[in-house]
Amino acid sequence: GVSALELGTDGRSFIAVTDRTQLLLGQLLRDKGTVTGVTLTGSHFLLKPDGQPMTGWHRDSEGLALREDGRLFVSFEAGAKVWA
Repeated sequence: GVSALELGTDGRSFIAVTDRTQLLLGQLLRDKGTVTGVTLTGSHFLLKPDGQPMTGWHRDSEGLALREDGRLFVSFEAGAKVWA
C-alpha cells in the first residue's frame, strides 16, 4: 500500500511512495475543496545508489519528505536508513 504522501503547495499535486519502493506521481481531483478522485500521472521504482533494483526485505520504504528545492528523501524500515 501507500506508505507516505507529500502534497504540493497547490493542494492537488502529490508524490507518494509505496511500501515496495514505488514512487507515484499524481493529481488529486477536487470539487469545492473536497477530494473527488485521483489521477496517476507517473510512477517508477526506486533504485539503489548503484543503479540496481532493490530486492527482498530491503524494499520496505516507509516515509517521504520533499524539500523546497525538490530534493526527495525516502526512509526505509529495513536497515533503518534514509536516502536522498
